[in-house]
Formats: sequence, C-alpha cells, structure tokens
Amino acid sequence: MSENDYYIKQKDKLSKSIEKFLKPITPELIDIFGNKEASAVKLKVKNEYNKLIPQFPYIGGDDNKLTSNLVQASWGLALYRVLAEYDIELYDIGKLIYLSLTRYFNKMPRFIRRIMGKRMFSKSKVRKMKRRAFISREKKYPYDWVWEVNDGDGINYDLAIDYTECGIVKFFHDQEADELVPYLCNLDYVIFKALGIELHRTKTLGCGCDCCNFRFIKNGTPREPWPPFFVNDCDTNINNNKPAN
Repeated sequence: MSENDYYIKQKDKLSKSIEKFLKPITPELIDIFGNKEASAVKLKVKNEYNKLIPQFPYIGGDDNKLTSNLVQASWGLALYRVLAEYDIELYDIGKLIYLSLTRYFNKMPRFIRRIMGKRMFSKSKVRKMKRRAFISREKKYPYDWVWEVNDGDGINYDLAIDYTECGIVKFFHDQEADELVPYLCNLDYVIFKALGIELHRTKTLGCGCDCCNFRFIKNGTPREPWPPFFVNDCDTNINNNKPAN
C-alpha cells in the first residue's frame, strides 16, 4: 500500500471510529445543545473528521504504533473545529476531550489497566521502545515523532522518554489548531493515571518547549489530570520541581 492511499483505504473504518470518542460525551453535548441539535453537532463532527482523513500525514502506517496517536488526536481536532463555530470556549472543548478519554478508561477493568501499566516497565517492552526510538531519529517521515528512551536514574524516576518532535504538534500547526495541543498533551496524565503510573513532566513541545520530558514512576501516586496542567517554564529542572498533586 502506498503512502498516499494508506488512510484513504481505511476511510470507512476510520470514519466509524470517531463514534468511540463522541459516545462518552453525548450527555454533555445534549446539555449544551439539546437532543435534536446535539445529534446534528455530532454529525458535523463526523463530517469534519472525514475531511481530515485524506490530510493525515503518513508516518509508517501499521509499522508505526504512533500512527494511532495521530488518528485519534484528530477526533479532538474535529470536535474543536465544529464547537468553535458555536463559540464554545477552548477550555470547555478541552474538558469534553478529557471526559471522553477518562470515561473510556473507566470502562476498562482496573486489573487490566494495572497489568498494562506494569508491562510498560518490563525489560522486553523497554527494549522495543528503545529500538523504535532509535529508528525515529532517522527522521524518515517529516511528521513523525522523534524520541529517545532511557532507563531510570535510580532515585527520581524509573523510566525516561524525551520527545524532540511530535507528529500531533506538527499536524495541528498545519491545521491552525496550535491552541488545542496543550489540552491533548494533558491527556497523558489521564492515560498514565489509568495505568497506575506517576508521570512528571516540566516541558512539552505543545507549550513551546524544546522537548517533552516524560519521567515515569511505576509505584508512585498519579496526579489528577483535571484541571489541566500546562507547562509555564520550559527551563524548569524536572528533578527539583515536580508538578503538585
């Protein structure tokens, strides 16, 4: 399958996938718009997403696990585009995206989430991540992530991942949706809280820093992901200034 038709070949499947994102926040959309208009809004979001599908940049397709990150982040982009037409505040749009992901994980049994979290620190998983990160630094695809994985320092964290380029940041910039990106960055706290992993981060590309510096503690206390935590000082030392819970 060529790079140009990778997403087009999957358009029907991708088009249906956004329902997984919209269904959990249907009650909020009804509260905002009423039953009839909420249905119309959801249809507009689906149509907007369909318009985005041919524009998704190819970053390796099925061979790159981050392809799904780009595809799913664009669910939020479609919602953002439509709700902005109704003058819904950015903060409120961000909260809807947060609620959708939170409710997705809440439906997953806790023991499954904890198993997923523990696997992230396994030797085989870390080896695979390091291998993929090494390949990313070849920069074969302009819209791909570029990252590095390192073992814990034995004191402050158990695993470190630094991203120096982000596919979402690049694609959303092209889509003139830079202001939405920090809210998507904040979703990392939703994910790792669900997996029982404590995340510390003092830099994000989405907030204009030179990297996203993820530091993970496998037996820590995850921070609450809402209200959102945005980076304000890109020069902060991560070991000396951990986000407050």
